[in-house]
Amino acid sequence: MLRTQEIKGDIKAMNIININSTIEITHSQKSFIEEVLFCGDDHYMIEEDSFYWLSKEIPIFLLNEESMKKNELESEYRYELNHETKPHTEWLGFYGRDSSGLFEHTPRIAICPERIANCVQDDEEFMFLLAKVIVHEFAHAKMDYRDENTKYRKKDDFWHWMEESMANQLTLEVFREFTQGFRHGRSHQSSAFKNHSWEDELFDFIVNFIKKQPPEYALGYELFDKRIRQWWIWSSHKDELGGQKRIHEKNNWLNYIKKNYNNIDEELSEKLYDDLFR
Repeated sequence: MLRTQEIKGDIKAMNIININSTIEITHSQKSFIEEVLFCGDDHYMIEEDSFYWLSKEIPIFLLNEESMKKNELESEYRYELNHETKPHTEWLGFYGRDSSGLFEHTPRIAICPERIANCVQDDEEFMFLLAKVIVHEFAHAKMDYRDENTKYRKKDDFWHWMEESMANQLTLEVFREFTQGFRHGRSHQSSAFKNHSWEDELFDFIVNFIKKQPPEYALGYELFDKRIRQWWIWSSHKDELGGQKRIHEKNNWLNYIKKNYNNIDEELSEKLYDDLFR
């Protein structure tokens, strides 16, 4: 466990490295995202797998559109811009450890500011969505802090539904903590973001974006709304659920969730999760 006093010193800032993006992240945008992440774990921020400390340890690389295309290994992350739906978060950015021999098996996050800009109407929404994508990817990093992903092995349909929904659930929890702290004067940032014109819009923007994402992502709102908080159990059970392990329970969960992802029954859902994580 890290010492609380180290936080006050803010030993280093979030590490954003522009590889080839035409859009730079401004100092104010970076400060805003750091503040969101700082609030994300509340009193657990001193833990080494907190959003705060992960943001200090894991670099964020900014890639342009062409570089993102080269890194799209799975076809389901392709997306055509439209007004009715929102893209997979992984179309906008991704977390991973594999890097083709360079910094082998080292956690890193990649973000495409150009794609994010194409999904928003103005600079304010750009800052909101940029923060949402970065928090979502740090949620993946949090659930892989001890290299749990390798224990699951092949990332199948069950993996995507479980992992992406819980990453969005965690994302919503982070922004809830940030906005509540902001309203009650617990924000650590100076007056730079104390602007009431967007105070009430931020959380609504995140919720509306998630609800319009593909089903496995939209499920994250239902988990958040129904308070089904199982992400930490999922992280510790990846080894026990990989491959053909507990295939019956996984199929039961998938069959129900796919049909009811936007209106799950709390009691039944809790039972299905308990069956998986017993």
